[in-house]
Amino acid sequence: MASRTSSGPLVEQSPPNGTPPAVGWGALILGLVGAVTGSLAYFGGRSGGGGGGGGAAGVPDDLDGRLAAHASRLRTELQEDFKRQVKEAQDTLVKAERRIDETRTTVQKVVDDGRRVAENAVRASSDHAETVETKIKEVADQTGKLSTSLDQLQAMVKDLESRPVAAAPRAGPTPGPTPATPPAKEPDDEPAPAAGPTAEELAAQKAKVDASIAALASPEIGKVFAACVALGKLGDLAAVEPLVKVLKEHKDVFAKTAAATALGNLHACDAVPTLLQSILDRDDGVTLAAALAFGKIAGVDAGMTGSPTRKERNDAREKWSKWWGTNEEAVRAKWGQPKGGAGGGEPAPK
Repeated sequence: MASRTSSGPLVEQSPPNGTPPAVGWGALILGLVGAVTGSLAYFGGRSGGGGGGGGAAGVPDDLDGRLAAHASRLRTELQEDFKRQVKEAQDTLVKAERRIDETRTTVQKVVDDGRRVAENAVRASSDHAETVETKIKEVADQTGKLSTSLDQLQAMVKDLESRPVAAAPRAGPTPGPTPATPPAKEPDDEPAPAAGPTAEELAAQKAKVDASIAALASPEIGKVFAACVALGKLGDLAAVEPLVKVLKEHKDVFAKTAAATALGNLHACDAVPTLLQSILDRDDGVTLAAALAFGKIAGVDAGMTGSPTRKERNDAREKWSKWWGTNEEAVRAKWGQPKGGAGGGEPAPK
């Protein structure tokens, strides 16, 4: 703030710490009083020493002019100080507004980014939920279809099992009168071993065997399943090769399971390599049916139950393949199926 001493000119004094000067009415009054006092002292000394002329009581004639000039100068300084302070305040306000705008922009960007991330997460979750729901519906539909197919197959199996297998009567002499008592058995007579279907029975069933073999190529799974069951009961080894083809090539697990079961019922030694390979099938039902059929042919317990792991399936296949290589001839002799001659219409031993 500008101030004047009693005998000197105005001196600009800067407040400490670089703060802008503060101007008040007290400073203005003190400055005016100092100026008036200095002027009176100056002119009073001159009039007392030289006796010169002047205004009344030693006051110079141009005092009013000087006071007016000094007041004008102070007013100008006050206006400049006020303008400077206003400008500094305006600059500070502009900087503050700029910082507020920058902060608002940063905050808005963060908010937008967060909203975008949240929307993407919600959209992804919604898409995933829709995919899962679609998969659940597909699985439910497939389960329903499989359940219906199983019910139909069970009904077919029961119907087939309830039907007796037609057999031609054995040829023999014309029966005579029935004796009152059976003839005595000779001591050296031995009981006849259980035999499979006779040639006459196989001939009578030939048409049914051929029809069942032809049904294995049907596109309807129900007919294929029924044909496998029938061929397993009819006992004709001519069905071994067609059943092996179903087990190796058919895409339906129920058809493959039925074919493996039929081969076991036929004691088909020629089917053993295919049955052992089918132990590696991805479907548990096919694996277990193939293992059970092999056990029935070989007269052993294959040891496959539940849902065997891939390692258990590999180990079982390797184990029984080695066993078959050692015992094949004995098993074939047991069932009367010499190697290379079991598929030509020979009856399967019971």
